[in-house]
Amino acid sequence: MTSWTFRQYVTNWDEWPFRNWYNLQDPHVRNAFDFTRRILERTDDWLRPRVHEFRQFTKWHVPLGEIRFRADDLDSHGRTMTPRRIRVFGLLKPEMREFIVYGAGEEERNGRYVPADAADKALGRYRDHTHGKGEAHALD
Repeated sequence: MTSWTFRQYVTNWDEWPFRNWYNLQDPHVRNAFDFTRRILERTDDWLRPRVHEFRQFTKWHVPLGEIRFRADDLDSHGRTMTPRRIRVFGLLKPEMREFIVYGAGEEERNGRYVPADAADKALGRYRDHTHGKGEAHALD
């Protein structure tokens, strides 16, 4: 089985939206993403059978999907203080075994994202990319 490749969108003006988001996160959020990424890199098929760490969008943000993981804020005793559901938005290309990241955010209990336009911005970046604006670079 060949490992999956992760790439990130970079704008024409050299903005790295995912890298910028990732670098602003606490270490436990970065570690949780890295761990989830390692799981998905070694998962043969993300869609059948469905894996918990990925969900394909079926409505407003098609053709994108989201990598899903938790990175709870814990107190000094290891108890959850704030549950955090992190979402990394991107395009799954199973035929190429590739996932291109267009953005990220946090999902609140009511299903809304923080920032509120996180998925919309990711979809906008995807559309820009399909129209020749920006490039996909290796996700390091």
